[in-house]
Amino acid sequence: MIRSLAIAAFVLATASAGYAQEASTTTPAATDIRVDPSATINVMSKQANMLTGIYATQAVIDICAITVPEPVATKMGNDRKRFETGVGLDATGATEAYEKVKTSVTATTPDCAEGSADRKNVEAVLSLYAGN
Repeated sequence: MIRSLAIAAFVLATASAGYAQEASTTTPAATDIRVDPSATINVMSKQANMLTGIYATQAVIDICAITVPEPVATKMGNDRKRFETGVGLDATGATEAYEKVKTSVTATTPDCAEGSADRKNVEAVLSLYAGN
C-alpha cells in the first residue's frame, strides 16, 4: 500500500512539474510587468511599527505639552528603548528617527484642545500603559 502511494505521489509530482513548465511559457513576458511607484509596501517590522507609534505619541505629548504621570512615563521610556534596541538604533540614530517622526507629526498640526481626537489618542495610549 505504501509503495503504491509513493508511486502515485511520484507520478503526480512529475506531472505537476510538466504542467508548471507548460504554464510558465504562457505567462506574460517580464516586459509586461508594470510597477506602481505610488504603491505602498509595508516592509517595516512589527518592532519598527511599534516604535514609530511610540514616537508619534511622544511627539503629540511634546507638541501639546501633555503631562505624563509616573510610572507611565517610565514604562513608555522602557518600551521605547527596547524597540530602539530591537531595530538596531543607537542613541544618535534613535534621536534622529524621533526628530523625523516629530517633524512629520508637527506638519499635521495636531489639535491640542482638551477632548480633541489627537489628545484622546494620546490618552488612550497612556491609559494602556497605566493599566500594565
